[in-house]
Amino acid sequence: MYGSGSTAVASPRKQPALVSGYTEAILFIKTMLYILVKAMKVRVFSTKTCPWCHTVKEWLKEHNIEFEDIDVGEDQEAAKEMIDKSGQMGIPVTEINGQIIVGFDEEKLKKALKIKE
Repeated sequence: MYGSGSTAVASPRKQPALVSGYTEAILFIKTMLYILVKAMKVRVFSTKTCPWCHTVKEWLKEHNIEFEDIDVGEDQEAAKEMIDKSGQMGIPVTEINGQIIVGFDEEKLKKALKIKE
């Protein structure tokens, strides 16, 4: 259409329904996993000087897991709660939706948080 002043614009190609549906399904799954991880309540009973406590907290941060850091060295009520829940005085103690993990156990953390790597 020369001389008419209009420009030809390519229309966007529509994705085949199968590809579009697959993309939407993947997005939905990712969204649900994000919500599930965000809904998990994670608490770490630790002290400032404990190297394994730092390891657990760094691991959680690397996996973008929000957690509550509870310093049992300064909070005796929290220390009592930790002992009542875990039956132990050792730290760190990680609580994930009521499940207790003593020490740094990457496989147990992955399982409790439903992380597959």
